Parts: sequence; C-alpha cells; structure tokens
Amino acid sequence: MAARREDGIPTWPTELVKDPGFAEVVRAEKVDILLNVHSLFVIKPEIVAAPRWGASTCILVPLPRYAGLNAPSWAIYRGERSHGVTLQQNAGGIDTGPIATRPCLKLKRNDTGLSVSAKCVKFVWNWLDSC
Repeated sequence: MAARREDGIPTWPTELVKDPGFAEVVRAEKVDILLNVHSLFVIKPEIVAAPRWGASTCILVPLPRYAGLNAPSWAIYRGERSHGVTLQQNAGGIDTGPIATRPCLKLKRNDTGLSVSAKCVKFVWNWLDSC
C-alpha cells in the first residue's frame, strides 16, 4: 500500500486520510510523526491520534493571518511584503491545532499567486530535505 522513498520513509496517497481505517495502517507501520503537506482533505481524528508522537500539517499560508485556498493571490492583492508557510500541530479539523512555526518569505513586485506558491513549496521541500 505504501510507496517507499529511497531513504525508506513510507508515503501514502493523500486521500487515505479520509478513511478512518487508515489509522490501523499508521499504527501497524509504527509511524512516529504523520506529516500532512498542503492536503485538500481533512484528516480523520482516528488518524491524527494514531502516530506515536502526533500529526502535523504544513500549509502554504501564514496562519492565522491567511487561511483557505488562494492565500498567495490574496496576499499579493492586499500588497503584502511577505508570505509564508505554517507548520501546525494537527488537532483534527481545519486549522485547529497550535502553530509551531510560521517562517516568512519576501514577496517581490513581479510575484504572482503561482510564483509565491512555488516559493512556498520549494521552502517546504528544502526544509524536509534537510531533516
């Protein structure tokens, strides 16, 4: 069921977080931390509770200032000078857990919603790669 990266870390299709039975897979794999990166699905509470150390969500918006879809476009529209990503402890539901970090990225005059989203994704992947 799980794909494995070169380093052996299992990854699963995002839509599995909608299936409460996936919690058994998480427990059977002895997952320490479940990291949900910019998913459009709400993770079932049973799955949030299944990892030994917890679950976190990485969102391409700086909570609590911006939430929801298209936040990079709204930030540009409103003339923001920075944007960022949020690492949040997942407490089940939408944007409900404590915020662990909210790094900022500088916006440029020629940025678009797409370029800001790409900067956020690059930031997240560089951060994950360094772990």
